[in-house]
Amino acid sequence: MRIGISAGVGKNKTIRDALQEQGLSLDYVCGGIGRCGKCAVRVISGHVPVTGADRAFFSKEALEQGWRLACQMQVTDDIEIEVAEDLVCQKEAGIQVAGLYPQDEKTDQGVPTKAAYGIAIDLGTTTIGFSLVDLATGQVESCLSRMNSQRIYGADVLSRIQSANEGHGDDLRRYAESDLTQGIKDLCKNRIQVSDIRHIVIAGNTTMCHLLRGYSCQTLGVAPFQPVSIKQEDFVQKGIAVTILPGASAFVGGDIISGIYGIREHMDADEPWMLLDFGTNGEMVLWTGEEYFATAAAAGPAFEGGNISCGCASIPGAISSVMIAGRNSHTRTIGGLPAIGICGSGILEAVSGMKKGGIVDENGTFAADSPEDGFALNTPGSQEKISLTQEDIRQFQMAKAAIAVGQKTLLKAAGMEAWQVKKVYLAGGMGTFLNVRAAVETGLVEKSFLPVAKAGGNTSLQGAVSYLKKTGQEQILEKDKLKEITEKMQVLMLADMPDFADAYISHMALTEFKA
Repeated sequence: MRIGISAGVGKNKTIRDALQEQGLSLDYVCGGIGRCGKCAVRVISGHVPVTGADRAFFSKEALEQGWRLACQMQVTDDIEIEVAEDLVCQKEAGIQVAGLYPQDEKTDQGVPTKAAYGIAIDLGTTTIGFSLVDLATGQVESCLSRMNSQRIYGADVLSRIQSANEGHGDDLRRYAESDLTQGIKDLCKNRIQVSDIRHIVIAGNTTMCHLLRGYSCQTLGVAPFQPVSIKQEDFVQKGIAVTILPGASAFVGGDIISGIYGIREHMDADEPWMLLDFGTNGEMVLWTGEEYFATAAAAGPAFEGGNISCGCASIPGAISSVMIAGRNSHTRTIGGLPAIGICGSGILEAVSGMKKGGIVDENGTFAADSPEDGFALNTPGSQEKISLTQEDIRQFQMAKAAIAVGQKTLLKAAGMEAWQVKKVYLAGGMGTFLNVRAAVETGLVEKSFLPVAKAGGNTSLQGAVSYLKKTGQEQILEKDKLKEITEKMQVLMLADMPDFADAYISHMALTEFKA
């Protein structure tokens, strides 16, 4: 699509700022600092100087054709640009179900006496999950997920924190509110009236909750990483009870606490288990039978399709499974639809198959006879060529190395051996479709966990649903259980490990490992 930008509207601003003034935005995975190349646009008319970042990404011929990085372009003239339609996001206008501001009255939810529904939300860095729950029966009526529009300010929490601290906090809050509003509206569409909603429960990492509430992020991104609040918050907004579940630290937030809460009811209290959440902020918890050890790894968005050339979230049309035989591949997509990209579980299986087939070696390096533009996947019916490049493999390796070090750190801190862990839940962006054997073979999951590991899906959303089903006095007791989880948790910082860098590098290899 072509977009005209007036110098009067956007003078001395970047294209990102000018587009936002028109209610449009692009996907800035790197936070708009010119490193990811995802915001490529072509200048059709008007003059735009070439920047150093442009030269790093585009050939001389491409620059002459007008290709630029939108995040680096300064608007000094009336211009017209051409942008791929699938890169453009429009701000959605929806009903404001809940503003989610902190000034509202406290509440104690009672037992519903008429048609009443609740909504559970997993507020993730890359994707946001929603579930509609009938409060009378406890049944989940429907679910959906949508991309987090804040991604225009960066793919990870550190980029969002930096953007908030640079003055974009209000914009980030509005994007979060808009996403929740639109998600709730879509969830209710053709099913219930918004007036039937009685309770909304939100589980999110600490940064996402801060941005939603409009809290300062000044102390979140620098040592000693102090959040404004990680306590559970209960309030009423426009007649709807809202609960934001508690976190444990700046990087172990309410999403992982919700996940623990959700799976705990299925576990033997004395049985050691581990929860591995493969999100953008990879969080891991080990329960020893007496206490929790937790940590978070800056895995980045690779497991959710971010920083991957043809990556996407786990949405309909995403390649979720890949089988490779020789140089041929067979793929399956979510919903059986034509492929639109590849999500985390598909990347995992593809990398595992490529290594077995000799397409890449243990170091993740492509074989000499591999195509320069990467390994193309067989995608019948797809309009796009979907490939995995050398850089995609590196992104996967960096993400999985961080998760591997996290597992070893938790076991060492608890004084446990891996074989003593009786169950391992694999959750997060790719948890629903994850192939456990491929996770072990690529070194993402400890080898001893193979017989006891299972894909757990979105445990954060499941925990929010579980809490939502409680009413009245039950909910007061459940609030105490959540508080107990945080009080029994010892949070470890991977960056404080003296040998973290060496351990991280050693786990880049695509090989099995034992803690």
